[in-house]
Amino acid sequence: MHEITWIGSNLGITDDVGGLEATQTGEFTVINVGEENRNPKADILAPLPWFSVDKNLLDKLSTVIEEIIRDNTTPKARVIVHDVFGMERSGLVVAWTISRANGISLDDAYAKVQD
Repeated sequence: MHEITWIGSNLGITDDVGGLEATQTGEFTVINVGEENRNPKADILAPLPWFSVDKNLLDKLSTVIEEIIRDNTTPKARVIVHDVFGMERSGLVVAWTISRANGISLDDAYAKVQD
């Protein structure tokens, strides 16, 4: 499978190839945040623009991700977030989720993603 960067055991980031491969396994909840919609088979399509991402949409995505991971009763309790390159919008969504879930700053959350 294409590279997935795991942040903890249940939240991962990848690019469009990794996202497509992840949907084909059926083992993950795949969220496509690339507005290009290169992965129409993702479980959740939440296209984000390259710039000026709406905070309310980030909050909604974070809530969904947290609920999927917290529920942890389905085989798809591990979440993979992807965009075209697996760096910018997907990284923002994951860092935003970590920030909210742990009550830490966005900068600290980004540092966890980079680790």
